Amino acid sequence: MTSLPHILSTVFEEIENRTEPIHEFEVASQIEKVAKCQEANGKDIPMELQAEFMAFRFCTRDADEDSHWNTFFAPVLAIPQGDGMYELPSVSSVTSEMLTYWEVRSNEATHPILKARYADLVWDLTRKVTQEPANGVNTAFTAIDSYLTAVENQNCPDQIDGRNRVSRALSLALSVKDKNRTERAVNTIIEYEKAIAEAGKLGTWGFSYDLLIENQRVELSQNQSDTIISRLEEQLAEAVQIPDGADSSRNHFAARQAAMRLASYYRRSGMRDDVQRVLAQYAAAVQSWAGKAWPIIVVAWLTEVYETFIDFELSDEADKISVMMRDLGENSHKNMTTITHKVKISNDEITSYVDEMLRGDDDEIAARIAQHFIPNPHEVEKQVRVLAKQSPLSSMITHSIQDSDGREIASIGSVEDDLDGRVVLMMNQNMQIEGMSLDLVMKGWINRSKLTDDAFLDRLMVSPLFTDDRRETLTRGLAAYFAKDHLSAVHLLVPQIENAFRRLLIATGRSIYKPSNAKKGVRRGISLKLLHALLNDTVCEQVFGPNAVKYFKVLLTDSRGWNLRNVLCHGFEPLPVDSPALSNRVMHVLLILSFAREQEESTSSEEG
Repeated sequence: MTSLPHILSTVFEEIENRTEPIHEFEVASQIEKVAKCQEANGKDIPMELQAEFMAFRFCTRDADEDSHWNTFFAPVLAIPQGDGMYELPSVSSVTSEMLTYWEVRSNEATHPILKARYADLVWDLTRKVTQEPANGVNTAFTAIDSYLTAVENQNCPDQIDGRNRVSRALSLALSVKDKNRTERAVNTIIEYEKAIAEAGKLGTWGFSYDLLIENQRVELSQNQSDTIISRLEEQLAEAVQIPDGADSSRNHFAARQAAMRLASYYRRSGMRDDVQRVLAQYAAAVQSWAGKAWPIIVVAWLTEVYETFIDFELSDEADKISVMMRDLGENSHKNMTTITHKVKISNDEITSYVDEMLRGDDDEIAARIAQHFIPNPHEVEKQVRVLAKQSPLSSMITHSIQDSDGREIASIGSVEDDLDGRVVLMMNQNMQIEGMSLDLVMKGWINRSKLTDDAFLDRLMVSPLFTDDRRETLTRGLAAYFAKDHLSAVHLLVPQIENAFRRLLIATGRSIYKPSNAKKGVRRGISLKLLHALLNDTVCEQVFGPNAVKYFKVLLTDSRGWNLRNVLCHGFEPLPVDSPALSNRVMHVLLILSFAREQEESTSSEEG
């Protein structure tokens, strides 16, 4: 006698007798067809049918995936809806009656895929549904045994599915502290990897290392550890060998996966020579692509090698890779394609825009320019989100920012993972586009108002951020700008901007110092805070507002943005000689700073 509804007997008889692999979603699909027939015939859907359909509709999550249920099972669909979430299926639909039914079915079913699903649902969801733990550990035992049997009998639909089942079995065995089942899970994992491993095919090997050696709760024999490490060595050797002669390239993706695991193991074991050996093999696999793949791609791969050597404290090896990165990077820009987009703007539109910006006297114009060209990060964020909807694939791709030598200076992730980086990137692009407008306005102001370098200097010197000891440098920098010597102007004026922010901190009683780096046992000196640290002081936002401070950072110190201060002071990049794009932005920042005023403390007295 079975608790299974009669209308499902044919479906489950076929599944129970099946010898080929099967997936739970296939079971759910067959149950759904029966349910739809019931509904089409005007019949009610019994609880047992609902329970069967729901049991096989849940998906499972990997160990490193988040679950808002804090359970192994999860809905196939979960999207925000009002103040909550719309889930399909929802754990709120699971009843105590269903849990009891699944426990009965875990004993009735004979196919390991079915038994594991029923038993694990009871073990995993009972506390979530009833606020009480599962009654005893028998359902956990059933789930463990069935998962392992399914793998051993080759009932799993694919290799990744089998890997996930042995991983779950191990997790359950460890959680219930069953030594025999843990040992069986360990042996099954090792043997399963041996059976499915294919050289160069990621995902079919390496998981025994991840699940067993990296898991501190698992006790392995020396023979088991040696077996796992030996197989990784075999995979590394296979990946780095040259199959078709000296000109062939190696599988560096597989080499990395094997080498990183081996290097971590050897480092923990104090085997530094082996760490160096396996990472050198991985590096050689990447280097074999030089001259065969685009330089920009090889540089990206070499960057991973470089960072790996640094992580493993192999600085000499890292230096050798950096030389190759530099040499390849010089050619990487040849592979880049320039993308252009033309927008037509009539002369009347340009004239109208400039006229509007230059209304009023010089004080009004200065205030308008200062305010108008400060980007609003909140509006830029909206722009980023709109573009993400229009081009979802682009929003998920990591962006690499490189210098003229092909060196990656910053990496910006997806919109979901790195929204701030995407906002900075968009601000960077917008500032370049708006550069033409700023240039027109600055030229118009100079020509229409007969603005001179002396008049602009007078405007700066009203602010307490600019002091007499900097007057001469400011004078020469402004003279260079008005003479269209943009390169000299930028070099002279950017350091004065940094000093102006330092003066701001002094005026507001903030510290402008930081401890100097020093060797152990050597007395530390005191260094001045540099521009990035100055801008991070909260007083900057209090005086200029968060939008302006974000703008200052993107323009002057953020490697994801223009980073003008660091590019100029450290010589990272050659600066354009004749372009006013940079000098106009520097003048704009000076204009913003010129509006800072010292506020006198108000006092009051009472007579009496």
